[in-house]
Amino acid sequence: MDKIGLVSTNLKEKIAMTVTESPYRVTADMIIGSCGQDISAGGVWNVLQRLGERISEEKRSVR
Repeated sequence: MDKIGLVSTNLKEKIAMTVTESPYRVTADMIIGSCGQDISAGGVWNVLQRLGERISEEKRSVR
């Protein structure tokens, strides 16, 4: 998966892994604390929505 907006692949993966165990706001706080990347809970939600769209598109193209 390529970048989503200004979010790198590594950061996107970290967000996806963290949000599986924590709410969006906690995920945003963890990203800010560990990476120094300024992101809001809404930003986390947006990244996950775009990631989900890309996964759905890939699955449709495989069929």
